[in-house]
Amino acid sequence: IGPFQTSVEKLRGKDNVLLLGPKPHEQLVLYVRSFDVCLVPYVKSVYTETVVPAKLNEYLAVGKPVVATDLPTIREFNDRHNVLITTENRADKFLQAIEDALRLPNDSETIKRRRQVAALCDWNLQLIAMSDLIEQKLSEKGPSGC
Repeated sequence: IGPFQTSVEKLRGKDNVLLLGPKPHEQLVLYVRSFDVCLVPYVKSVYTETVVPAKLNEYLAVGKPVVATDLPTIREFNDRHNVLITTENRADKFLQAIEDALRLPNDSETIKRRRQVAALCDWNLQLIAMSDLIEQKLSEKGPSGC
């Protein structure tokens, strides 16, 4: 789903691949619900070292298993929540991780846990927490903030 950032010609015509192109954001959850496994692949580089993919939360909010490239921020997230399969960005390792994800339990408790993690990591909640912390620190310094 979405614009293609690399050549996808090798995938065209495959029975298990649908190239849907861009879709309205509000319709994405309808597509994600039909996924068996959600993928968050990244090429490791200085540009991706600090990336925090919004897709992680979107996929977890639907309760889906997620396979992601083992970037520092993704590893840190998974160390805290243990809801992802992380892997090297090599094709053979990524394929093995997908196979592992397909064997994960997909019962109501596992889905609920993924959704709970997504709720905990909601950006609105993160912003509220940061705002509260800033206000607390400012109030400790007095009315002028000095």
